[in-house]
Amino acid sequence: MPAGAASAAAPAGAAARAADPGLPPGSLPPMLARPTPDARPAMSTLPVVTLLPGEERRLRRGHCWAYAGEIAAAPAGLAAGDSVLLVDARGEALGSALWNPQSQICARLFARRPLDFATHLPQALERALDLRARLYAAPQYRLVFGEADGLPGLTVDRFGALLVAQLASAASEAHAAAIAGALLALPGVTGLVLRRDAGVRRKEGLAELAPEVQGALPAEAWAEEGGLRFAIDPLGGLKGGWFWDQRESRAWLRGAARGRRVLDLFCHSGGFALQAAAGGAEAVLGLDRSEAALALARRSALANSLGKRCRFAALDLLQSGKGQAGWPHGEWDLVVLDPPALAKERGDAESALGAYTHLNRKAAGRVAPGGILLTCSCTYPVEEHIWQGHVLRAVAKSGRHARVIYRGGQGGDHPVLPGMPETRYLSVLALQLD
Repeated sequence: MPAGAASAAAPAGAAARAADPGLPPGSLPPMLARPTPDARPAMSTLPVVTLLPGEERRLRRGHCWAYAGEIAAAPAGLAAGDSVLLVDARGEALGSALWNPQSQICARLFARRPLDFATHLPQALERALDLRARLYAAPQYRLVFGEADGLPGLTVDRFGALLVAQLASAASEAHAAAIAGALLALPGVTGLVLRRDAGVRRKEGLAELAPEVQGALPAEAWAEEGGLRFAIDPLGGLKGGWFWDQRESRAWLRGAARGRRVLDLFCHSGGFALQAAAGGAEAVLGLDRSEAALALARRSALANSLGKRCRFAALDLLQSGKGQAGWPHGEWDLVVLDPPALAKERGDAESALGAYTHLNRKAAGRVAPGGILLTCSCTYPVEEHIWQGHVLRAVAKSGRHARVIYRGGQGGDHPVLPGMPETRYLSVLALQLD
């Protein structure tokens, strides 16, 4: 301890002993003393779930999940969505969690103090809304990013007065009515789509269900970004209908696109393509296998008067060369490679890396000398430095030399928990190739 800290602490101890001469030297009164390691908050009425010895380490470093194999004891009769107090083997509290006995992820921490989820929900939403209001001038963003916002298994995207929520866990499903009520009570919100179509629901023992609309659903829904309007499908589009996580990288691309010919691979509904066109690109070609997504891209191009410079075509880039037409020939000044997640489990990471190597080698071959390859990964089981190494080796194998001119990732509406790598899933790299 620094000398200044020791001298500052001495008067408090001296004053305490003067007030109570019975205190032994060096001790503090009970209200100033630190709790003993095995102390639990006495006022908590939550059911207690105890971890096996040593299994608390990851949680103390900031992770939010406890797995079924890490549990030593749990009260009988707990149902999915119940709030529990998670404690280590010594009984020391780790925080409050939502319980699901049907999942391998059986406890999801939502607070680091004893708290019932019903009390926590409006507080967490208020904090999430306050953060986004500070970061963005318009109500167009991801409002809730699951565990990173203290709301496990829940994501919410905002498009002005419309919210699109994904209930991805049994715990969030159990609280669906309360979540819907709290979201509709937020200022400026008039409509809500509750979606239950995330594939991860099956791991939670849940079925994928049709969306539920509450409040007003506009005849046409739009995302607004960088002065452009993008047509979205809030009922069935990927994520909540728009990829807010790429906002910052799309803005960077827009600044780099003037006068360039741009090829957008896996363009989906045209986010990168249209921002490039708005930035002054000479011509833009977007390719994707989803006809529904391409229809949205074409609508957006017309809505923003960019139809003359943007062209979209259907091509399954992951299957091209397997009996389908191949990738477009020729060289492009700027190539965007933003494939979907190529692995959902860590056991599939190696096959994903093989696919990234193949895709980046082919994409690099389409970049003109001095041009730019903007390449992305949203596959969280693949660590960023490993992915980057494979990208650079793929570029080298294509006979090109590269220098990094931009690094990106998810924006502030997708907060990252340092102790939970699952919350940091997006990596973006821009390379200038000779």
